[in-house]
Amino acid sequence: VRFVGFQTLKAAGPKAIPAVRKLLEHPNEYVQARAVWLLPLLGNEGLKIVNSMLGKSPDAQKRLVAFRALRNAGQDVIPLVSKLSRQEPSAAVRREAAIALRDVPADRKTSHLFSLLQQCKADDRTYLEACGIGAKGADTDQLWLDLKRSASIDDPAKWSAAFARIVWRIRPPSAIDDLLNRAEETTLPLKARLLAVESLAFYDNRRAVPTLLKAAKINGPVGAEATRWLIHLGNTRWRKFRVFDSLKEEGIYDPTQVKITEIIVPPAGTKSKLPSVTEILALKGNAEKGKITAARCVMCHRIEGLGIDYGPSLEGWIQNQGDEKFVQSVVNPSAEIAHGYPGSRVQLKDGKEIHGLTLSAKNPLIVQSQGGIVQVIPSGKIKSVEPLGRSLMLSAEQLGMSAQDVVDILAYLKSLN
Repeated sequence: VRFVGFQTLKAAGPKAIPAVRKLLEHPNEYVQARAVWLLPLLGNEGLKIVNSMLGKSPDAQKRLVAFRALRNAGQDVIPLVSKLSRQEPSAAVRREAAIALRDVPADRKTSHLFSLLQQCKADDRTYLEACGIGAKGADTDQLWLDLKRSASIDDPAKWSAAFARIVWRIRPPSAIDDLLNRAEETTLPLKARLLAVESLAFYDNRRAVPTLLKAAKINGPVGAEATRWLIHLGNTRWRKFRVFDSLKEEGIYDPTQVKITEIIVPPAGTKSKLPSVTEILALKGNAEKGKITAARCVMCHRIEGLGIDYGPSLEGWIQNQGDEKFVQSVVNPSAEIAHGYPGSRVQLKDGKEIHGLTLSAKNPLIVQSQGGIVQVIPSGKIKSVEPLGRSLMLSAEQLGMSAQDVVDILAYLKSLN
């Protein structure tokens, strides 16, 4: 019945506009939407009404329906998008505008994509994807350069989280070297460095191969992640680039020449000789001495831009977890293992053993151990992989720390917040 009514009103043309216009005030929003959809099909006056709604309606949902209705009526996408790309407050409406640009010639849509991408937020993945779809066929290098200039960004380490996500999605070829710089930049959070590696892996461009190979030589989890991607891509999208030949030539991975180093984390003593956590917290810490003592921690943790991304970063850790939990984790690391850091025990067929974090469980196994040492192990050499059942972290006593040392480090780390 609704379809017959719609077709009858459509056939009436401009004569139906007064009746259809009244439906815009109907209490049922679905009836309102049908009226918006019909009006552009009733001639120029109907088009004017819906165009006005697109530019002036305070209701984002109505603006969205108006945009879709005008597109359905055959209106040119560019004039419609031009009304939304700069001043539209609703991300949902801007998403619709971005997707509508997908099949528009590159020379007509670049400026609008630029405006839409400028309004991208790092945590709005749906909006980012819409812009990525709209950028199909566009000159992504030009887009990227325009965005860099508008934000006055020259140093890759100064990218905002949103800008890093934009590069991740549109993958401009000119950003490849900057992505390597971000992967190498130790002052950046590990998450940002790993995103740079992932961004490189998403390119389908031969230029990205030597860059990701360089990233694979970075010490710690960044290099391990790059290696993992190279092995995966060598078996899939990048097979045409002969990645495994490059891995051998660069000395990163050759299953026939792998030399494996045994790394075992000794268990802590059965009973600590240090005072209780409560007694340690009662001591007065010295931040200056703590900074010196904390040098023992940087072989596994990052502090003030120094150290290895193996265990959790200690900057901000106490602020989130509290003094008591920090002291407990230093005195007895196995009492509560940090989320995301479960240790594994890798037993090899030749009798060697490796303790560490498994970064890739497939063939080959990639495992990172204390000091950030990463080893790539062919599955044929592995006897078993099982949970270690305790922390990979050495206790305060194993590191030769006294109760005063522990509380000094606590004072130092708290001074960084």
